[in-house]
Amino acid sequence: MLLGALVVAAGLRAVATALFLPLWDPIDERAHYAYVEGLAEGRGLAVLEDPLPLSVQRLAKASPTGTDRSAPLAPGDLGGQQHEAAQGPLAYALLAPVHRLADGVDPATRVLLVRAANALLTAVPTVLLTWAIAGVLFPAAPRWPRWRPRSWSAGRRSTRRGRGSATTGW
Repeated sequence: MLLGALVVAAGLRAVATALFLPLWDPIDERAHYAYVEGLAEGRGLAVLEDPLPLSVQRLAKASPTGTDRSAPLAPGDLGGQQHEAAQGPLAYALLAPVHRLADGVDPATRVLLVRAANALLTAVPTVLLTWAIAGVLFPAAPRWPRWRPRSWSAGRRSTRRGRGSATTGW
């Protein structure tokens, strides 16, 4: 129960942060999004120092919260290089289906959906892994609440001799 509450709380916080942070505010969000978009559209893995796709640059320029929206988008200047190609592709590959499923929605909403999926992809396993590590580091500490509803033990008697409690049968 406690673990479930922690997972839900971490997931809600991560998704809320992802949804309320202004679009393209994180410095390298364009490169991360371009990596996901490239995998979703079948262009394969990103190549280090390739220019970012024009589609991603146009999305960033059209955003009212983009940091360089007032700068002109020249044909030869695509506004950045793909530096996220140095990252492993697993997280991007897990986010690519979200990008594909969001086909047909407006681009800003698609970015937010990919962000929210990424937030869940990082927050939930982090809580679960932390819980598991705590269990290994502190094996004597109770990991689960020892509370049981009264109805589980009320009126039960052990039918086996030598096993369990006389009142609970456990």
